[in-house]
Amino acid sequence: MSQSALFRILLLIPVLVVISNSSGERMIKAAETQPPDPFWIQNIFGGGEPLRHVPEVVSRRRDGDLVWVTVRNSGNTVLCYETAGWNRIQQFQETDLSGRWQAANWAWCGLGKETARLKPGETVELKVNFWERGVRERMLGHFRDEDYLHSAMIVLATERGEYD
Repeated sequence: MSQSALFRILLLIPVLVVISNSSGERMIKAAETQPPDPFWIQNIFGGGEPLRHVPEVVSRRRDGDLVWVTVRNSGNTVLCYETAGWNRIQQFQETDLSGRWQAANWAWCGLGKETARLKPGETVELKVNFWERGVRERMLGHFRDEDYLHSAMIVLATERGEYD
């Protein structure tokens, strides 16, 4: 084998290692059951106590690029969420980075937002859309009680997740 052929092979080895490593990382997927990143409650919502009665996702239905998520207040207190219309909850995005869901972005603009209330026993169908292409993501919603002392993030939908 000539020196130039050996030199070319040696140049290719780091490229093959990088390709192998990056494709291996993509195979590790964050579990859909992983709790929301604590960053949201600690840094965006200032800590506080966990919500006593977390709303439950009753169903998810895909409609083209949208997902319609039905959420029920199974507790005995009124729950609040920020919205730009009854079914357009303020969304919080987490992306799958090397097998862990991490806070990425949120609909931070408060223009036109108002507080919606979900009474005990009520359900609401929320419109969820994904923001990125080529990145595995999930969208969360923030619910709180009326006194602002208790809150929780819930997973509304995961891209390429399970739907009814």
